Amino acid sequence: MTTIVSSFPLNQTGLVSIWTEGVVYGIFLPIFFTALYVLLGKHQDAEKINKPMLFTTLLMFCLATAHVSIDAWRMMAGYVYLDASSNEPTAFFRNMDQPTFSAKYAIYVSQNLVGDAFNIYRSWLVWQRTYWILPGPIVLWAASAATGYYCSGYLFSIASNTDSIFNPPYKSWITAFYVLVLAQNFISTTLIVVKLCERERRIRNQSKGPGTMSLHPVVVIVVESALLFLCAQLVLLILFATNSNAQFIVLESLSSLAGITFCLVIIRIAMHSQQFLAISPPNSGVGTP
Repeated sequence: MTTIVSSFPLNQTGLVSIWTEGVVYGIFLPIFFTALYVLLGKHQDAEKINKPMLFTTLLMFCLATAHVSIDAWRMMAGYVYLDASSNEPTAFFRNMDQPTFSAKYAIYVSQNLVGDAFNIYRSWLVWQRTYWILPGPIVLWAASAATGYYCSGYLFSIASNTDSIFNPPYKSWITAFYVLVLAQNFISTTLIVVKLCERERRIRNQSKGPGTMSLHPVVVIVVESALLFLCAQLVLLILFATNSNAQFIVLESLSSLAGITFCLVIIRIAMHSQQFLAISPPNSGVGTP
């Protein structure tokens, strides 16, 4: 595994990761403002605005912006304020006990938790506020919060300058967080898709006319958005498990990617507003974005 790590040194990884994150964040910006227009521009009455979705969208944008800002500062610190010709940038990016390292990881954890919490909330609405579906996803969400914040709030702060993120106990705790995030996302998305498919069958059985409403576009939107983020998380887990420094490239982009997938659901469902209304229970507070 050492060869994998050394083949992509941290001083190169730092440059590629901030460039990649900048590109992904640049893609996120117009998508975010489009989603904001969908949420605010179509509703003159403040009572009709989907406030949970609006709050989540704004929060995810703030977290992604904070993450890219910290990474930009770390690039300046590693390559401008330190001697780039020496081994100082590599030592800087390897050092886990720096406040900026813990801060950017805590933001990444928070971004995941915000998106996962709304996914659980969305599945609860789709299941018409059925409480028995909540314990599993909530337990996984709480476990991922505990492991993620344990790493960023405590474990990294006691690391020495020579420690590697691929060494115990860091690797075991971070791996646990990645697996919990993947499991929670998969379960919540599966719950939503299963219920939507069930409603699709019911609608087809009850109304067979030419104007029959279909939930198929909504199912496709949910599945595609979930797969995009789940695949990125899976790539991150595989790279981390193989001790590859390339995992930092994926990791730094995930905060913005989480915002992209969330906002894309808003925009694409707005294009199928009738289908979106059909999956919302009466008086659920979730209408057309």
